[in-house]
Amino acid sequence: MCTWLTVTSKQNTVCWMVIHFLDKEYAKRNGSFLNSEWDPEAVEALAREVRVFKVPSGKDGKVLTVGDLIDKTPKGSIVKKPLKEKLHPSGGVSTLNAITDAVTLANWIKTLPSSSLFTLHDALREYHGERYPLAREALDRSALYNTLVGKTVVSSTVRAVVKHVLPTWFWRRLVINNQLAVRPQVSFLPLVKEKGSVSKVHQASLEKTRKILEEQEAEKDKVYPLCRAVACY
Repeated sequence: MCTWLTVTSKQNTVCWMVIHFLDKEYAKRNGSFLNSEWDPEAVEALAREVRVFKVPSGKDGKVLTVGDLIDKTPKGSIVKKPLKEKLHPSGGVSTLNAITDAVTLANWIKTLPSSSLFTLHDALREYHGERYPLAREALDRSALYNTLVGKTVVSSTVRAVVKHVLPTWFWRRLVINNQLAVRPQVSFLPLVKEKGSVSKVHQASLEKTRKILEEQEAEKDKVYPLCRAVACY
């Protein structure tokens, strides 16, 4: 089973991805999915299998396919990679959560006044308290994605409801609020300037850890000026 998606960019280009879902038995029977066989020829062979998939085609009504995108994409830009994910790969949910996990943990580790186990435990407790509920929520959304692309009667019913009942703005807002707006940033570097039309949403601990770091710097300034003055003298 395959699913595919396209995303337009500010540079007037189209980014596309095809996801081929494999069960364990299929993966065992198809050696082309081994890392050793992911050469350019294997990528082209997989591309031929998905050329007929239709994609949104703009205002002129022309019917486009994944094959059209493949033909217009430089061969060196088409890659094939495994996605062994607990979360559904559509929308980059796993990647977004992995980046947010890493950034959040780095922010809390940076605030540690020492390397003692006591302070480390406090940082890990803060990290877990912030990230676990959101990871649980992401897992639930992933289950919804799996239902949408499944082959069961329930999946077909859900897709019909989504397509014919729920308004488009609802899904756009859902995606924007839960994924596109989330932009994790480290607290110990200058913040990246906001770009685009979607207001950014940082991780909850960003301002909290920034405040801790500022307080630590203020404490250093109370001590080091005298040391620097003596050194200069």
